Amino acid sequence: MVGRRLIERNVAPLRRAGRPAQALIELIGSKQGTSEEYIRLGCPLNNLMQEMSPVDEDFRVRLNAILGQWQDAFEDALRRAQSAGEVRAEVNCHAAALFIVSAWEGCIGIAKNMQSSESYRACMSQLQAYVAGLLKT
Repeated sequence: MVGRRLIERNVAPLRRAGRPAQALIELIGSKQGTSEEYIRLGCPLNNLMQEMSPVDEDFRVRLNAILGQWQDAFEDALRRAQSAGEVRAEVNCHAAALFIVSAWEGCIGIAKNMQSSESYRACMSQLQAYVAGLLKT
């Protein structure tokens, strides 16, 4: 499935990163310059989730598997960063990863609705700040 390959390509750098939390912050930052077409049309995964999840259970399960792969990659990066002392010990890495995926997709959905790359960049900047807030100071 194309979605899985796209997610894998985007999270592969996290798996190799020596400082995974910093790599996650950089990954979010690198997506702030996304194309105008992406803003205009939205995320294909998000579009499918919105349209197909309520009407086709098998499709919903497949989409959840893709989202799960994305969330797992973020959770793994956060856990590794936590083990290395990069992320605060009290951070719930599972919940944080779910929030990151949800916020990311929400940023795209809002930008699509507003037809505004500026809104997308502002939203993703706040997501970067959230992840940075998970770090030990």
